[in-house]
Amino acid sequence: MIRLTRLNGSEMYLNADLIATVESHHDTVLTLVDGKTYVVSNTADEVVDAITAYRATVIATAERLMDADVDADENEEQPPGRLLVLRPGGNGSC
Repeated sequence: MIRLTRLNGSEMYLNADLIATVESHHDTVLTLVDGKTYVVSNTADEVVDAITAYRATVIATAERLMDADVDADENEEQPPGRLLVLRPGGNGSC
């Protein structure tokens, strides 16, 4: 979720994965994948930076969980949570 500011000054949190487009007019217009629009006072660049930071955090967290999983396998212990990463196999099987 990213924090944005509405035109009236109130803050809102929006699921960054649902944003389809970010348009820069007089104000910034966000269109979600379901067609709903939001107008915010943040600049388009600020919105894109917030989305990028959010996604980087998700990736970093996934990597930490994967590292913890590897460490746990080496120590024969199970971590509190497990992350399953699906990658296409190089041998033609998925």
